[in-house]
Amino acid sequence: MIVYEGEELVVHHANGTTDYVVITFQGAHRTHIATQTFFAEHPLQKNNISAIGVTSKVDHWYLSSDTEYVLSLITTLSRSYRQIILIGFSMGAYAALAFSRRLNADAVLAAVPKWSLDPAEIEIPQHYVDNNLRPGMEGMGLRASQVQGKIFIPYDPGDHIDNIHAHKIAEIVPESQLVPTFYTGHLIFDHIRGSANIKALVDALRSEDSARRVPAVISWARRHNSRNIQCRLENGFSSHPLLCGQILQRCLHQNDELSRAITEDEPLITRVIAALCRYRYWTNAFDLLTNLINRHLTGEHQSSGCIFPFTSPGKLPQIITWHGTILAYAPEQKGFLCQSLIIADNAAIPVLCDTSTDRYLLCIERYGILFYFAETDAGLRLTNNPEDATNLAFTPFQNRQLLRTTPDTSDSFLSVQTRQGNLCSHPDHVVVMDSPNCQQWEAFALIPVQIQAHIPAQNTPSYSEEMVSCLSGHNPQLGFLINVQ
Repeated sequence: MIVYEGEELVVHHANGTTDYVVITFQGAHRTHIATQTFFAEHPLQKNNISAIGVTSKVDHWYLSSDTEYVLSLITTLSRSYRQIILIGFSMGAYAALAFSRRLNADAVLAAVPKWSLDPAEIEIPQHYVDNNLRPGMEGMGLRASQVQGKIFIPYDPGDHIDNIHAHKIAEIVPESQLVPTFYTGHLIFDHIRGSANIKALVDALRSEDSARRVPAVISWARRHNSRNIQCRLENGFSSHPLLCGQILQRCLHQNDELSRAITEDEPLITRVIAALCRYRYWTNAFDLLTNLINRHLTGEHQSSGCIFPFTSPGKLPQIITWHGTILAYAPEQKGFLCQSLIIADNAAIPVLCDTSTDRYLLCIERYGILFYFAETDAGLRLTNNPEDATNLAFTPFQNRQLLRTTPDTSDSFLSVQTRQGNLCSHPDHVVVMDSPNCQQWEAFALIPVQIQAHIPAQNTPSYSEEMVSCLSGHNPQLGFLINVQ
């Protein structure tokens, strides 16, 4: 229930059965629900943990005219508890640290905090300054005299700004313990959510052995969370597509809760398929694609080794984009767009590549007739003449270092140069012809016409059964498999 509502800050109190209390501070961008709920309310209540939740109607890092009264009120409410645990996320992490001494905290979990929003003190993105820093907050950097208790700071070292601020706080408060959480990004609690995980985390914070238990609990939770595994796949597919593809295959063959959560992310799987095509792991791409289509249409998970009958819809390969979509042509708009790789989600005509000519020409096929795309001042024009010099054609992708191409696969990475720049596909199915860059979104690959699914891919790395099946056990190792920690 709400025990205080001021102009900017709100205090919630939920009585539990514990002799300790958890005080939470909500992150930014939750101002619209400040009077409805507080951070971690549901898992704390489900575990009957006594809780005080502080929320804010404005995103100004809990530095408000309400602050002094709120701190006094919380001190009064928490006086009868044996232990006081503070948990804050992002904006709330700053508050948990800044007010920990005032609130007589025994332990503090401050996830991805900012040390300060003042650009005169530390590097900070301009949007924080524009949207969150107001007069009176200058020089707000945390000081050691504000902090009390056993301090834990989870952060993703891959997030540049969070990394800077976490280490700055560790410099100011040397007794604090940094807890790296690789591939979580800023939204760490998306990877360690759940009533059981929150209860384990609170128990670890309260324990005598918290220095060991808190990192262990966070590590176990995030490594068994589907979102964390998805993030690792998203970061690994472009450089390690074969391993990511084999892991996804295993998930498609299994029917446990973790596997289902991962395989429901079809955009991720199609990006892996696109990467497999770019690196010529065509058999693996075909196997993954057919299993994905089968699951989409039948809802069934096939056992490992299942081979699907395959009939080529045509003689020319289709074009797959960086995002795992199919390049297509909309006659009404006389322009390109994308459609889903699995089931076409629009009436556009898939674009093909005519590999029978000296140039890899873009074309469409209708009832055996090929139409090529001639580029004119007025836009695209369809023609039956493959010799037209203005026809759009694929060229080898020039930025090989960006995509880590090898001599064996460099000609599998393709791009299309136009009069206006480069053909570029966007994640929202939009395709433009005037991109000034030639980077990832300008990279295309061909989907082979026919593959013998039962023939192993040639010259491909092999991975042990233990490595490929890592996601199905109790100790996922994907982070180590794709060179992350």
